[in-house]
Amino acid sequence: VSWRRRDIKSYRDAYVSMSLPRLLAPYVRMSILHWDPLVDGKPVESMEWVNSIFRIQEELEEDARKSSVNKLDEDEENLIPTLVKEVICPRVKEAIKFSWNPCSRASTRRAVAMVQDVLVYILELSPETARTLCEEVVLSMRTELELHTAALEVIGSGDSPDNSALALGRWSFLQCCKLVRNAGAWKQVVSAQALQALTVDTLTSKMLLPFLNEVKKVSPQLCSDLSHFLFDSYPVEWRGQ
Repeated sequence: VSWRRRDIKSYRDAYVSMSLPRLLAPYVRMSILHWDPLVDGKPVESMEWVNSIFRIQEELEEDARKSSVNKLDEDEENLIPTLVKEVICPRVKEAIKFSWNPCSRASTRRAVAMVQDVLVYILELSPETARTLCEEVVLSMRTELELHTAALEVIGSGDSPDNSALALGRWSFLQCCKLVRNAGAWKQVVSAQALQALTVDTLTSKMLLPFLNEVKKVSPQLCSDLSHFLFDSYPVEWRGQ
């Protein structure tokens, strides 16, 4: 900042404003070294590094107000959003991929809050980064589904299930229903079309309903109970689609 105040021309000739995110990124990485996005639940704005960078940005803005020549560059104006994109977003994607449990309501609640918080900073700056973050959410749900649908596919293919297979299938079915319920929590963040394609078109139509048809042959009461559980798992606006 002092360099900018003394000699704005050499400051710009050296592309300092363009280099600021790279210069400050190591500091941000160090400050979030022990940050667990799904445990801490700390919003970006309350992080220590944001307060430090905000003070720098205030000084830059104060210098810019002194003269039209000193007007802030775009890189200086977007300093915090750029650091969120370059440093925070990769950590969030990592947490979504490896730590988030799509079948857990508590884990999903924290994940939704975390992604929404990050999107505030990056949506306008980098729509592509925002899109890939949302795609990671859908991919993680799809990966989780694959862990639970093997038993459903075997039973749904027409093999008469014995008691142990039925118990495993019931557990897998309930896990999928929990995921469907939690998918609704993302409807303000992720494309509704992507969520419905995964939960309605792929999961329900191709896996859960064939499973229920086979369960009905063995235990109509269980089939009825599971059907009601599935129906109640869907957001109200998705029912009947």
